Amino acid sequence: MKAILFILVAISATTILLDAHASIPFEISETGVNVESYQLDTEANSIILDIGVIDLEGTLEMTFDREFFDAIYQGQDDQFLVIADGDLLAYEETKTTQSRTIILNLISDIDEIEIFGSYLMEKTVDQNDVDISEIQEQNVPLLDEKEFLTKQVGVLSTDLEDVKMQENLLQESNEKLEEKISAPDNLMKETEIQANNLISESKIQANNFSYGVMEQVDAFTIWINSFF
Repeated sequence: MKAILFILVAISATTILLDAHASIPFEISETGVNVESYQLDTEANSIILDIGVIDLEGTLEMTFDREFFDAIYQGQDDQFLVIADGDLLAYEETKTTQSRTIILNLISDIDEIEIFGSYLMEKTVDQNDVDISEIQEQNVPLLDEKEFLTKQVGVLSTDLEDVKMQENLLQESNEKLEEKISAPDNLMKETEIQANNLISESKIQANNFSYGVMEQVDAFTIWINSFF
């Protein structure tokens, strides 16, 4: 990858590629982020940074001297355009008459950031070039579509949760129904067992009663015979 970039540098003198350990022409503060290398594209008036977010979230703060890098439109401060892996990225900014500082909040899957301005290393945007505000206006439909899709995903997620809840309720209803269905069978089995036990006990009592009566009859017979 670096070999290809160096070939591009040799072909086009308008792009400068520097290692992150080289002298950076702007102040930079990294929290949870490593800036591996950066490019200065004087044709597009942009700064391209190859980064690695080493935490789940990271913060990158950069301060640009206005004489080095700035965003001016019709004599007034304009917004920088910050693109992270092809998506427009919001940022916070503080500025003075000599410098502008932007703060980027980054997530772990971002690999490249490109910051567009109107002025880089004493080169300004030509009148025929598209200014930053126009580029942002062109991105509005894409951002609206992204927001719409994000909302649709949220709606689908809610619907999925409702379906899961209904499935759980249905499962509970089925379990209660199975208990009700099995209850009569259990009651019949228990009743049958109690009836069998009662019959067995009645037979035992009847047998004991018959045996007692026979003993009394035999005793009475012996007593009668004793008189003859």
